[in-house]
Amino acid sequence: MVNKMALQCILLSVSIGEIWLCYQISYITFFEKEYLSTWNKIVIYGNILILGILLAISRSVTFFSRSVFIFCVLVTSICMWIIKKKSLVIFGMNLFFFTLVRILDFFFAFVSMEILGRNFTYKIYMSVTLWNGIIFCCSRLIVFCGVLVLIKSTREEMREFVEGFKWLILGTSLFLAFLLLKYQLVMDEMVIVKKYSQGIGSGFTLLTITVLLLFMCLFIIKYQAMKNENEILHIHEKIMDWKYQEMKKNGQLIHDMKNHFIVLKKCVEEGANEKLYSYIDEICERLICSDIKNWTGRYAIDLILSQKKAEAEKKDIVFNLYTTFAPEIAILDSDLVVLFGNLLDNAIEACMKVESKYRRVDVKIGTQNELLFIQIDNSIGEPPIQKGRNLVTTKNEKMRHGYGLKSVENIVKKYDGTFSYYIEEKHFSIVISFYSSESIS
Repeated sequence: MVNKMALQCILLSVSIGEIWLCYQISYITFFEKEYLSTWNKIVIYGNILILGILLAISRSVTFFSRSVFIFCVLVTSICMWIIKKKSLVIFGMNLFFFTLVRILDFFFAFVSMEILGRNFTYKIYMSVTLWNGIIFCCSRLIVFCGVLVLIKSTREEMREFVEGFKWLILGTSLFLAFLLLKYQLVMDEMVIVKKYSQGIGSGFTLLTITVLLLFMCLFIIKYQAMKNENEILHIHEKIMDWKYQEMKKNGQLIHDMKNHFIVLKKCVEEGANEKLYSYIDEICERLICSDIKNWTGRYAIDLILSQKKAEAEKKDIVFNLYTTFAPEIAILDSDLVVLFGNLLDNAIEACMKVESKYRRVDVKIGTQNELLFIQIDNSIGEPPIQKGRNLVTTKNEKMRHGYGLKSVENIVKKYDGTFSYYIEEKHFSIVISFYSSESIS
């Protein structure tokens, strides 16, 4: 009697823990736990407790019940929908979670079938024994470890991922649910005709199909993510090129100043002050950077350096340029604009997080032997986050940022250059080098 009560307690704890785990995943993927109201918490804990008790009662009668499985998915989805009305995402995630847990149950059950033989029916399939407890505990322990891994990911990343691939998640979940119900029939047939020796084969077949499907989904996700990233990089570089073309137009405006002065003189002679001020304002808006100096002898570089220097100085940033060369470098203007534009934008942005008296950007461009080297140093507040040798953006929407450095790295790779960075306490430095003559043509 004591053993029976202990097993019932294990089943109850495991069942309640299973629903609790489902909600832990929901907190990562679509719920804001800290903003839940008292009513929301009542719905959640009521769902966990009541459904956990019903699951424990069902499992004390039979190993798996289709109706209880479907009921569990629907009730949990409805409770979550009451709190956060995102039906497709919620249903897909819940179906995926509960199906995956039960596929693990079936795998361990099939393996134990080989071990127990004829005793499988009475020790697992239609009664409550220690074997049931072990199987249920093992499955949920594996899922718990998976949840711990997910917790390490940021909420923004997980939520954008789930929202972006909700149809894939739903489709995968439906296929896995069909697979689960199919293998329930396989298990029923094996129990009826007493084919216990085929247990391990069936279990590993089920697990293999599940793992292959998940790997296929991961491949699709990775492919789509790379495709989206390449599209965003392309758009990003197009924007940088557009900015460059705009700066070129501004440079050309300087050569048209004679015509502008003629118009201004005419306005003064006619006493048309309102028209005069309006025309001056229009010219000022169009002249983003009129002071284009010959820093390097390469117009694209000089233009972007002049523009960024002017922008930095408006923001109280000390901007120093050290250039000692004017070589023929076989790099496209559009790539140079993307390279310098992104690096200097990042440097200026980092400086804005520092007190104005400490803001500083130093740009060094020169040659050494046959190498063209570019070094950009800037002051920083907090050191950037590193993941391996990669830098991680600190902006809120991480999935939409971080493409500046990726564009830079792509250009460096395109011309067989080298890219490195160094971080000190209040100082960040990026060094890039290329072969500077016909070597890179």
